[in-house]
Amino acid sequence: ETPVVRMVVLDSLLYVNRTAGLLGKAQREWLEQYLRDAAGGLPVVLLVHHTLGDNDGGLLDTDRLMSIIKPHRSVKAIIYGHSHRYHYGEQDRVQLINLPAVGYHFSAEQPVGWVEAKFTREGAAMTLHAVAGNRADDGKTVTVRWS
Repeated sequence: ETPVVRMVVLDSLLYVNRTAGLLGKAQREWLEQYLRDAAGGLPVVLLVHHTLGDNDGGLLDTDRLMSIIKPHRSVKAIIYGHSHRYHYGEQDRVQLINLPAVGYHFSAEQPVGWVEAKFTREGAAMTLHAVAGNRADDGKTVTVRWS
């Protein structure tokens, strides 16, 4: 917990050397209870490794995760990776932030690097630090506002 946002790190590792991820029932139940108990107050940002979406290499229980967070307006964003694709989106008022690859990219159109995040109660300023790959947006800041 910080003065401006709560960060919840979730473990999506299903098994080693395989691409698919899973939060699993126990972790989903814990998250649901945590969100009920932490109602109100600070914005909540979830962090998970695996890509959100409908593919066999992503988070296999994405739909269950989204159904858990949907009634909790305190959840403002999910930050994730795994796809090696730098992208911002939104689903059901939740900001979806897909971080870039830190070691290598799958496409020359994508950067390799990291994102510096500065959080406020209203959102986050996300600055890309590209060290390889497509460096066109190196130093660019994307401002994400909570809904």
